[in-house]
Amino acid sequence: MKMRASKIIPFAALLSLSLCCGDSSSDSDNDSDEVSQNIETLLETKECVDCNLTNANLRDQNLRNVNLQGADLEGADLRDADLFDANLKYANLRNADLTLSTLDSALCNSADFTNSEMRNAKCRNSTMTDAKFNNADLTNADFQGAQMLGAEIENATTNGTNFSGTEFEELESDEAEE
Repeated sequence: MKMRASKIIPFAALLSLSLCCGDSSSDSDNDSDEVSQNIETLLETKECVDCNLTNANLRDQNLRNVNLQGADLEGADLRDADLFDANLKYANLRNADLTLSTLDSALCNSADFTNSEMRNAKCRNSTMTDAKFNNADLTNADFQGAQMLGAEIENATTNGTNFSGTEFEELESDEAEE
């Protein structure tokens, strides 16, 4: 049986191709390992500043008083998590699920909650200056007494959301007349 040389791929070429390009799953494995290590560190030390917690499963965790300043929590599962008095300044919480979580007295300045699920979350007396809640689901969330100066809340679902006593950006007198 004759074979055409153009259809035969030499073993050396296959080997060099696998060595040069690698396996994309190894990158995701490395990310997964890094996130797992960061979760372990967070739970042991209550601190994970500027760390990668992308898609982390932190559901039902006691995260009271943790320092997650600048952490990447994009897509994280934080349902029913207790983040009382947590430091989430500059944290990325885009697409995170914070349903039924407690963020009372949390420091969330410049945190990004874009596209997050925050149904029935408790954010009472939190500081959320310049935080972003664009396209977030805030249904029945409680922001009573929160400071939300400069916060962005565009296209968010706010059915039943409690904003009583919440401090928003004050309008200057000429803007208020319009």
